[in-house]
Amino acid sequence: MDNKKLTTARVLKFAIPSLLGAALFLIPMKIGGEFVLGVSLLCDVIQQWMNPIVDTLSIVFLSIAAVLPFVAKIWKPRFITGNKTMNSLFNVSPLIIVVRVIALLYVVCYLFQVGPEFVWNPKTGGEAYVIFTTILTLMVGTSFLISLLTDFGIMDYVGILVRKLMRPLFTLPGRASLDCIASWVGSSLTGALLTSNQYKDGYYTKREACVIMTCFSTAAFSFIYILARSCSLEAYFLQSVVAIYAAVIPCAILLPRVWPLSKSKDEYVEGSSGEIKEEIPAGLSKSRWALQCAAEKADTMTVKTFLVRGVQTIASVWFDVLPMVMFVATTGMIINEYTPIFKFLTAPFVPVLNWMGFAEASTAAPMLLTGFLDQFLPVAMANSITAVDTRFFIFCVAIAQIIYMSEIGVMMIRSKVDFNIGKIFVVFMERTLLSMPIIWVCTQLLIH
Repeated sequence: MDNKKLTTARVLKFAIPSLLGAALFLIPMKIGGEFVLGVSLLCDVIQQWMNPIVDTLSIVFLSIAAVLPFVAKIWKPRFITGNKTMNSLFNVSPLIIVVRVIALLYVVCYLFQVGPEFVWNPKTGGEAYVIFTTILTLMVGTSFLISLLTDFGIMDYVGILVRKLMRPLFTLPGRASLDCIASWVGSSLTGALLTSNQYKDGYYTKREACVIMTCFSTAAFSFIYILARSCSLEAYFLQSVVAIYAAVIPCAILLPRVWPLSKSKDEYVEGSSGEIKEEIPAGLSKSRWALQCAAEKADTMTVKTFLVRGVQTIASVWFDVLPMVMFVATTGMIINEYTPIFKFLTAPFVPVLNWMGFAEASTAAPMLLTGFLDQFLPVAMANSITAVDTRFFIFCVAIAQIIYMSEIGVMMIRSKVDFNIGKIFVVFMERTLLSMPIIWVCTQLLIH
């Protein structure tokens, strides 16, 4: 921590962007008789501007995502291998290359109505393409604006204030508060990567890293909003945030105390010096220290850094996330539409949903399991549900499940912390079963 004086200018650099971010993402305004978020108005303008060219952009972005990895593997040009961002986006594994090529073929089949009918069917490729284009257009604005919440110190400020709650509530060290908040309101993949790196650096034990990865890496506020719009629930965005966090917080409290997370080893990575000491400097109150930390975080942000991070986020979504979304969503929709697999596996959920009073229970039940493949898949499938309360319930459960193999699951296994696919699935089901009654109650209270 630096020793720079806490001036008014430094405090304002933290406070103004942070409050602006809160105003855009968290505080609704009444316009035309309806409550809307500020970010929603901006995204509407951007989406209207991009809609006429979105099909062209889809082909271009997916072509770049599919072709440049071959260039990176064969010719190894410096503009890819010598740039950290370009290298991470395009110097990828053969499996990712295959996924991107198939995603491109899926979009071509849908847009030009060629190839197998089960691919370009409106209920398969069509539903997936709606999610795909929604994310493509809306991330332009949210990629920059979400930085106001995550990069100007407000999470550091809150994190310091809640540190003493971490051990009794979540069985985690106080320093994990910043990581957990970053994972809860930022990018889920970034949160998982941050936790993996913190474990390797000796700040977390295996058990602590497992808990953070499985209990805190939910979707960013911006992504929750984008997904809500994609299944016509943007009017219920704030209600969905309330319901999602009403579920994920109890999950984060309970699941670290039950198998399999409770049985993970409380040991640090080999060579680590052990637990990190956490003390507020003498002579400073907790609130003053929180303000100092927030101001230091804001000091690291410049206009250039703000713009670069926004561009990097957009690039990551357009060239890395979107191909995976199109591949998983289309493939999942094909399996759901043309095979009985999901319906068979989720048959026990049908009477439960009927008992809860949800319409279209047999249609909704498979969506409770498809989230294990990808978070976007149940959201895409939810478009077929006409009952708003049922769609809201499925949407919130999908976000609260957190764990999905297309992205977070792969990161967990590659982290070498203490994960395998069996353990990941068990935790996924525990989260699902615990989230369902909580979100059901929230649905009854919040949706009219």
